[in-house]
Amino acid sequence: MSHIRALRLPELLAENPAFRRLWLALLVVFTGDRFGSIAMNLYVLKLTGSDGALAGMLAIQSLPSLFVAPLAGVWIDRLSRRRVLLVGNFISALVYGLLPFTQELWQIYLLALLARATATFLLPAQRALVPDLVESRQVVQANATISAGQQMILLVGASLAGLLVGFAGAGAAFAFNGFTYLAANGLLMGIRGELPRTTVNGRSITQFLRELRDGFTFALGHPGLRIVLIASFATAIAGAMLGTMEVILISENLGGGEAGYGYMLSLVGVGAIFASLAAPRLNRRYSLAGLYVAGVVGSGLGFFVYANAGNLWLAILAAGLHAFPWFLRQIVIDSIVQQWTAPHLRGRVFAILQMERPLGLLLFTGLFSAYIDRLGPVVLINLAGVIYTGIGLWVLSRVAILRRADGVTTHL
Repeated sequence: MSHIRALRLPELLAENPAFRRLWLALLVVFTGDRFGSIAMNLYVLKLTGSDGALAGMLAIQSLPSLFVAPLAGVWIDRLSRRRVLLVGNFISALVYGLLPFTQELWQIYLLALLARATATFLLPAQRALVPDLVESRQVVQANATISAGQQMILLVGASLAGLLVGFAGAGAAFAFNGFTYLAANGLLMGIRGELPRTTVNGRSITQFLRELRDGFTFALGHPGLRIVLIASFATAIAGAMLGTMEVILISENLGGGEAGYGYMLSLVGVGAIFASLAAPRLNRRYSLAGLYVAGVVGSGLGFFVYANAGNLWLAILAAGLHAFPWFLRQIVIDSIVQQWTAPHLRGRVFAILQMERPLGLLLFTGLFSAYIDRLGPVVLINLAGVIYTGIGLWVLSRVAILRRADGVTTHL
């Protein structure tokens, strides 16, 4: 695999119409979601004037990924993944079309919950569909192409969304978000080449539970995937600590304010784009197992540099550098699941992985929320680094298992 010449990004898009349509559809939806998420946050604050109401909405949105994701994975593997995307996009367009007409907080909560539940189907289906449309040797290139496009949108999407909401109101942003889902469906309808997917073999609850169990059994029984899953869930709390504390670190502790935080996010986007562009080239020289270990260990060590920079601009630079192994790791994880998982089980494994982030947020909130003011962001980000690096060293000790799972016999 590492000796096969990878296609350059423009060639992959130019020579594969099916993947090009999926890539464009994902970018269109991703753009709309930047507008929709920012508009929803501002809409809740404007309607209620309460930070607590906004926190409540964010908490509600985490629930489907924990409780719906495993069930969604079964349906994603039963049905055509392209059709799952078509139906999910239509429901999402309807949700954002209704949001401007809400007048009560509970109505916004209900629609936000429905939007997140729908996304719980969409995200694993998107990742599970990619290997159907590209050759096995192109999987890393495909994931990197998707990541690069999304990160480029992130660099400008937030500012454009803020301008649209400021000038035209949240309703316009919701309408735009809904339109992007419908536009994406226009692209998805032209996709050809998805692997045949069997329909429901049995409609009983027993059959459904058996398929649910099969997903967990395969994921935890596969030596390589088991390591990836354990590491992902064990480091989720560290990721939640970073995502929460870096706002305070940059804007308050280091005096960057909102502008400094914006600069930091921009540089993180640049680091993510470099990771996306470098991933296929690195995969030509190193195995997925080696890149995964490097991504996890590098991410863990990056916490300490970031937390202890002591200067605003050094911290912003450290955040940008930290983004490289962080996003490289994510691209590699997607590629690992796509290549190591049987096609009829991909949806379930990706759905299990989708539970990682909300679980980390719940654990961080439950264990450390009372100590945030007392410990501060520097201590907590260093603690996150200890957790992440410890898991990284454990993964490094299992590298031989990962290499065997990847079918690679060369040295890292």
